[in-house]
Amino acid sequence: MPEELDKSYLGRVMRINGFATEKEAQVSMEEMFNLQHTSFRQRSALEPLAAIAGMTLESFAQNHSLIPFRRAITSFFPALEHGSSQRKSLITLRGMTAVRKGAYFCSECVADDMETDGVSYWRRDQQTLGQLWCQQHHQPLRYVEDQSAYLSSPIEYLSEARSVPVSIVRSAQSNPSVKKFLEIVSGLMERTFPLDVKHVALALREKASERNLQTCGGKVRHPLLSDLVKHSFPNQWLNTVFSGISEKPDGQLLNHIDGVLYMRNSASSVSSYILAASVLYGTADKALNGLIKASLTHAEPTGRREKLPILDQTKELILAYETCQGDFKKVAQHTRRPVHQVKSLLLSIGLPNLSSRNRYQNKLAALNAFRLEGRSSSESAEIGGLTLEAMEDLNRNSGPELTKVLMKMKRLEKPLNGGKKFAALPWSLNEPEKQQTDVPQILETELQN
Repeated sequence: MPEELDKSYLGRVMRINGFATEKEAQVSMEEMFNLQHTSFRQRSALEPLAAIAGMTLESFAQNHSLIPFRRAITSFFPALEHGSSQRKSLITLRGMTAVRKGAYFCSECVADDMETDGVSYWRRDQQTLGQLWCQQHHQPLRYVEDQSAYLSSPIEYLSEARSVPVSIVRSAQSNPSVKKFLEIVSGLMERTFPLDVKHVALALREKASERNLQTCGGKVRHPLLSDLVKHSFPNQWLNTVFSGISEKPDGQLLNHIDGVLYMRNSASSVSSYILAASVLYGTADKALNGLIKASLTHAEPTGRREKLPILDQTKELILAYETCQGDFKKVAQHTRRPVHQVKSLLLSIGLPNLSSRNRYQNKLAALNAFRLEGRSSSESAEIGGLTLEAMEDLNRNSGPELTKVLMKMKRLEKPLNGGKKFAALPWSLNEPEKQQTDVPQILETELQN
C-alpha cells in the first residue's frame, strides 16, 4: 500500500499465511528465498519482504521503512544509498527500528482504507518524529504504546487507542518552526542517499555565524543554538522530539544540540540537525537546498556521491510533468531530482500536483473539464470526484501555463483496446515494481496445500 510501513506489511504477510510469530515468519521467508545460510549480520526481514512485494531491496527500504529518516544525516558510509545491498549490515542495524515510542494512526485514514481497500494499514509518514496529526485530515493522531501493534491492523485498536491532546496539536500546527521541521523531515525522507554529517555541520555553522551564535564548545561567549531551538518551538511538542530540552537553563551548553555546529562526527541524533536547520533557515526549501548544496560542494572528487542536476532546465521538467500526468513524485523520480525542488519549481510556474491518494479522485479529468471543455467549477469537481473546495484550491495553484500542458497531455493519449486510452510514456514509471515475481502465487499455493 502507499506509504505502508515495513512492519505493517510484515503483519499482513503473517496474517495471510497463518504465521503465529514474527520469528516463524522470518524463518519461513528466508527459506523461501534461500537466505537462511547468510550470516546473522547480513540478515534482515526487509530483504524477503521486498521480494514478496516484487520490489528491489533499495526501493522497498526507501519507500516503506524509516531508514531514510534514521540515516538522513550520517557519518557512517554516507556514499551508500538507503537500503543498499552492498552493505546489508546497515539494513540489519536500522531495518525495522522505530524512531519514537508507540504506534500512530489516523482514524479517518482507517475508515477510508476500509471503504476503498477493505483493509487498514500503518502509514510510514505517521510514524516520523514530530508528526502528531494526520497531514491529510488535519486531526490529532491516535496511538498505542505497544509497538507490536504494527503486526496487527490499526482497526483493531480504534476503541483502546489514545489520542494526542488537541492542545498540543493546535499549538504545533500554528508554529512556523514546527512546519519547517516537518517539511524538512519529509524532504529528507524522499532522498535516496543520506547527507554527510561533516558537510551538514559546515552549512549549519555558516548560518549560525551569520546570526552571531556560538559555533564552538567551551566557555559561553555568544547566544546559543540550543536556546534558540528551545524558544522557537512549543514546549510540549519539542519534548516529543528531544526530551528535556525545554527545561535546559538558558546560557548552558547542550552538546547534543550546540554540538551540531562544531562536532565533525555525529553530535546526536538526526533530529538535532533538523531542529537546527529549522531555526537557522527561513524556509524548509532553503534548508534542504542549503544542506544538499553543501554536500555537493564539499564532496571529494573521487568519492561516490549522489549527483543531482541543477534545476535550471524548466522545459525538461515541464516535459516530464506532461509525460508523468502531473505526478510530482514520478517527475522527481525520472528527472533524478528531489521532490521538494520539483514541487517548488512546478508550483512557481502554475503546475499543480495531479496525483491523489484517493483512487476515486481524478484531478486531471477535473482540470480538463474546466480548462479545455469550459465547464463550471462545480461540474468539473463532480467529474473528477472532488469537493468544490478541493477544485477551487486546485485552480488557485494553477497558472496560464497549465492549459497548454493539458492540451499536450491530451495529444499524448493513444487509443488502446477498443477505444480505451493510456498515456504513451518514453520510460517506465515504476521500474522497481516491474521486477515482479510469482511469490504471491507461491504463497497462495502454499496456503491451499
